[in-house]
Amino acid sequence: MAGFVFLVTTVTRTTSAGADDARLADAAQAYDAGLALARQRDFAHAAVFFARADELAPSDVALDAALKAALAGDVAPLGMELVERSGRTPTHGVLSARVAEARQKFARRVGVIELTCGAATPCELEIDGRRSKSHTWIDAGVHSAVLRAGATPPETRSVTVFPAGVVTLRPSSPEVSPPAAPTPSPSPAFALESTAPSTPSMPAAAAEPAHPSSTSGLSPAWFWSALALTGVAGAAAVGSGVDYVHKRDAFDAAPSDARASSGRAAELRTNVLLLATLGLGVATGVLGLFAVEWRASPRGDRATSATFGARW
Repeated sequence: MAGFVFLVTTVTRTTSAGADDARLADAAQAYDAGLALARQRDFAHAAVFFARADELAPSDVALDAALKAALAGDVAPLGMELVERSGRTPTHGVLSARVAEARQKFARRVGVIELTCGAATPCELEIDGRRSKSHTWIDAGVHSAVLRAGATPPETRSVTVFPAGVVTLRPSSPEVSPPAAPTPSPSPAFALESTAPSTPSMPAAAAEPAHPSSTSGLSPAWFWSALALTGVAGAAAVGSGVDYVHKRDAFDAAPSDARASSGRAAELRTNVLLLATLGLGVATGVLGLFAVEWRASPRGDRATSATFGARW
C-alpha cells in the first residue's frame, strides 16, 4: 500500500508522536482509494478520496493529488474548496501552480453558501447531498437546500447562487439575526439572503502569497545577487591591482612626481576595492547562512513526496 507508507511517513514528519493511528490509517486508506479510482480515470470520485485523505492527514502531496483529480474531473466546487484549503500554509512549486490553475478554471463557475448559526441554536445545511455547518462551495445556479436548526422542523428552500457570489442562510430567531437589523417577521423558519457577484469569502488570486508566514527567510535570489556583487568587486580589485603594478613599474623605469602621484592613487583604489570585496564576501556568507530560506517548502513532507512512486 504505497499510499499508507507515504501518508504515515508524511504525517509523522509533521505531527507529534502521539498522533491518532486510526486517523492516519483512514487517511492512507482514502489515499489508496483515490489512487485506484484515478487509475480507472474516475477523477471526480478520486478527488473526493484524495481530499478526504488530506483532511485527515494534511499533506501537500494529498492536496496536490486532490487538485489534480478535481481539474481532470472538472469538479468545480471541490476544486475551489481545495484552493481555499491551500491557504493553511504557503505553497511552492507544482502545488502553487496547481492552485493557480484551479482558481483560474473554477472561480467564476461557483459561489458560496454561508450558514450563520447561533451558539445556542446549532444549525446544519444539506445541499446536493453534502452537509455543512459553516459554508459550502456550490455550482452557480438554482439549488434545493435543506436547513435544520435545533428542534425546528427541517425546511427546504430554493437557493439561487450567482457565479462568484455569496448566499447567506440564517435562522430567523433573534439570537442569530443579522447585526444591522433584526428579522422583522418570525413566521418563516429560515430567512434567506442572496448577493450578486460579490465575493468576500472567495480566495483572491492576488492574495495567495499573503498566507500567514511560517518562515521569515529571504529569497535565495538575495544571496545570488550578493554573490554576484562580490564577484564584480573582486574583479574590479584585481584589475585595479594590475593597473597599480604597471604604474609602479613605470615609476621605477622613469621616476617623476606625476607617476608617483598616479601610483599612490592606484594603490589606494586597489586597497579600497579589496576591503569592499572582503566586506561583501563576509556579508554574503552571513546572508546565506542565517537570512536566506533555502527550503523549497516549509512543510515536513518534502523529502517524502520526492520518493513517493505511486503519484499519478
